[in-house]
Amino acid sequence: MKKVVFRGFIILSLILPLAAGAALAASTGALKKLTVNYREIKIFSDGQAIFSPVEPFILTDSGTVMVPLRVIAEALGRTVEWDPATSSVRIASTPKGSAPANPAIGGTAESPAPAVAPLPAEPSYTLIENLRVLRNVGPFYRREKKPLRIAAREFDYGIAVEIKKQGQEGQSESGEKKPDVEMVVELNGWYEWARGYFGVEDETRNSSGAYRLTILADDNRVLYVSHPVKPAQYPSYVELDTRGVKRLSFRAEWLEGGTGDYSQVIAAIGDFRFYPVKPTESK
Repeated sequence: MKKVVFRGFIILSLILPLAAGAALAASTGALKKLTVNYREIKIFSDGQAIFSPVEPFILTDSGTVMVPLRVIAEALGRTVEWDPATSSVRIASTPKGSAPANPAIGGTAESPAPAVAPLPAEPSYTLIENLRVLRNVGPFYRREKKPLRIAAREFDYGIAVEIKKQGQEGQSESGEKKPDVEMVVELNGWYEWARGYFGVEDETRNSSGAYRLTILADDNRVLYVSHPVKPAQYPSYVELDTRGVKRLSFRAEWLEGGTGDYSQVIAAIGDFRFYPVKPTESK
């Protein structure tokens, strides 16, 4: 394997992969499909290896190496802040013993601006939409222009998938019901814990459909099976012990939900986080 050495500069980027061997990058609300190459890239700072919960990759067309911004910035002693109102990432140095000031957005060390949400302190986490996807039947997708909504509760982060009522083609040869949609993400045994919310997206709140969510580890070991998830129900919460799990599968099947104007339903998974170390705080 060819060794790639970087001297004098580091290329920083936010990684947003959502397909096996490809990534979807957002630019002014638009999606662009990129071809990428995963080569088990390692990151070092002053000779010390840096753990990255999101795997770096190479843009095939340009040869540019993409690495997680927060991992690099914090290794260099900087703080990182995300401003959702302007879709901006700000990096600043932090003097020892003092809180960072950010006058550019109206904040001070004594009174930081509430509009900016700082990225979480360790233990860090990786959102489900930033994991490497090995299989995507549906497909599951990220929504860039507006948040997910489950029973009027908004989630700025998450994924969704449309599930339609299936006929006989939705059954196996033995007559068993097959999952209507499925996404498999790669964990590589890096994460101890996962937690998040799911429900029916309010866009299909008038549907007659519902769904059941099943989460499996590696060779179809069942970690979680939900109750029937219906429109207008409050978000359901789930926590998973993912120690040693290399691949995690999310499967959903359409169910009859009751009265409605149409049958298709959008399943939403909101603010689903994966932790390298089990968090001690409650949800």
